[in-house]
Amino acid sequence: MRTMTTAQYFTRMAALAALAPILLVACTGAAATGAGSASTKPSSSPTVSAAPVATSSFTSPVYGYTVSYPTGWVVAGARTVWTHGKNSQADPGVSDIFQSPGKARVEIAVQNVPAGWSAARWESDFLSNPAPAQMAACYPRPQQWAAVTIAGHPGGLLGRVSWCGFTEGVVVIGQRAYVIKGVVDPNTLTADTFDMGVLHQMFGSLTPTSS
Repeated sequence: MRTMTTAQYFTRMAALAALAPILLVACTGAAATGAGSASTKPSSSPTVSAAPVATSSFTSPVYGYTVSYPTGWVVAGARTVWTHGKNSQADPGVSDIFQSPGKARVEIAVQNVPAGWSAARWESDFLSNPAPAQMAACYPRPQQWAAVTIAGHPGGLLGRVSWCGFTEGVVVIGQRAYVIKGVVDPNTLTADTFDMGVLHQMFGSLTPTSS
């Protein structure tokens, strides 16, 4: 399966705009905030699998990291490096795709942080275009990302509430930014949230690129 293209992204945005009244009710106050911000609670709790996830291991030929993923899932490795200012995380072939036996999948892409940039500057640039008002709870500014640990490093979490369709962990380690996105269904809008049990297992097992 392919990563969502730019055209598919805007199609989803248009569909979400039509669902604005539902989304606004579902997502009001949904984004948990980071340090220095007032804390809010999601209106729907993300799913967390009750049982430990059996795992296989994958080393990315393009990005060099290693991660564990659920046994029975199928991996399609990235074919193109995600390059700052040249292509998008949504471009086909940029992400390593971990496809579940169902519709859910995880997408991982890694980008080199431009020379001289801080992690905070890269994170702000990552969401440089404000999302439509009805999507604000899905794409909060970095200062409002929920805290999460990825590969032993402090990162941020966004999405993760009903009608977003994704839960995404972001972390900058050294001069590399890692984005790990759980997608409920790449082709259909849904009120379901991605299984945090799977994501936490992948966040914890990620071994970053050594150089």
